[in-house]
Amino acid sequence: MCSAPQAARAAFGCPAVPLIDSTDTVWTVDGSTGAVRAQQYDSSEGWGALTVAGVTLSENTTQDPAHCGHRVAPGDVHFGEVPIGVLMVSRQVHVPTAGQPFARFLDVIRNPTSNLAHAQLVYSGQLSYGGSTLVVATPDGDNTAEAGEPWTVTDFDQAANGPTGFSTLHVWDGENVPKADGNDGIFSNNALTTNWTDGAATARVKYQQADVAIPPHGTVIYMHVEAAEFTGQTTPQAFAHSLASGPARLFGNMSSAELVEVRNWNTSDVDGDGRATATDNCPTTPNPKQADVDHDGIGNACDADIDGDGLTNGDETSHGTNPLKADTDGDGRRDGVDVCPRTAGKAPNGCPDTKPPPLKLGKRPKKTVALAKFLHGLKATAIVGEVARLDFELRAKAHGASLAPAAYNLTLAHRTLGFGKGKRSVVLKPSRSLVGSAQDFRVQLRVIATDHSGNRRIRNRVVHVH
Repeated sequence: MCSAPQAARAAFGCPAVPLIDSTDTVWTVDGSTGAVRAQQYDSSEGWGALTVAGVTLSENTTQDPAHCGHRVAPGDVHFGEVPIGVLMVSRQVHVPTAGQPFARFLDVIRNPTSNLAHAQLVYSGQLSYGGSTLVVATPDGDNTAEAGEPWTVTDFDQAANGPTGFSTLHVWDGENVPKADGNDGIFSNNALTTNWTDGAATARVKYQQADVAIPPHGTVIYMHVEAAEFTGQTTPQAFAHSLASGPARLFGNMSSAELVEVRNWNTSDVDGDGRATATDNCPTTPNPKQADVDHDGIGNACDADIDGDGLTNGDETSHGTNPLKADTDGDGRRDGVDVCPRTAGKAPNGCPDTKPPPLKLGKRPKKTVALAKFLHGLKATAIVGEVARLDFELRAKAHGASLAPAAYNLTLAHRTLGFGKGKRSVVLKPSRSLVGSAQDFRVQLRVIATDHSGNRRIRNRVVHVH
């Protein structure tokens, strides 16, 4: 009888991960090997088995669910690293959700040691079952897949029903890239030893790199592509060149570091803008001037948020803000946090502030004060509820040559406190010459709070001086 852990291991298996391309075709990625199946495509029997140093990549061997293929984006599946000898091997599968449909395989081989490592790499895939599959295009113009050729186009039903116009492209190297591999070809058995001929029940492609050198603490990547489309408006050769020539779209979602690590495609300047991939801030999108408004290391041409204000370029267009300016209205708040990004405002939310600041007077001054104390200096306190400038005025009414209890039209003292918030105090010392010989009179304490938007609130208190 198996123990519970043994039973769990026996039942282990990585679930398949479906990806949907721009034509709504489902590419089913095997959760263990990363091989892919696509509805109605020649590769429907499984494409892309990787063997490194004689060991076939399979996440099932680790019995660790974390190693299984997992979707990291709508069109991307990544696999955890599996140890093969001293090397760590993983795979990434990418199916773009827009544009020309294809499946891209990145086989990543990392050397964590301090020594140069060598390994044989074999990549093989099933074209289809049955003898109805024919090779309809190869780089040299014939219909035979030969050693050293980078791609093959097949038609899965042509032998039985004539040309269908539906072709499948298998690319294991980019065009015009010198390489020295052991053997490429199509075979009629899974052992990849018997050359395939028309009528054979099985057709498999074998791509081999006999000696892959991985530098100490370095990584190498081998990239392969699978695609299918109706070629009624073009030719199988033109279809092959549309991807095997290495257009920039083929390298979408790849970092500069990954592009530099690819061995079997020309990735020195993927987007053709004259900037080396290793130092290009938009490696797969032309950006010859390397413009980077927000200085985040991602060039404007490929930055989803060019100005770095927290809004995508598409959001900026829909909101009517400037995708090249982080603060469209210039009020000091970035568009991503500004509730009114097109209208300058000093309110905390970035909108115009029309509300006067909260203001009240403190306990001082009291409503009655002795003349001697008044002349020595009157302490005044105010509490303001938001950041504002405060003006304290001590005013009296001049009647002839003396102070009178009517309207307050004479300023005896004035103090201004800069922008601040909370409890704030000043000492207002009246001018003795203006007070003169007055003995019993009333003065008005006037406090004006003015916020950054110019809104004002006034509070008054009458003080009896005797």
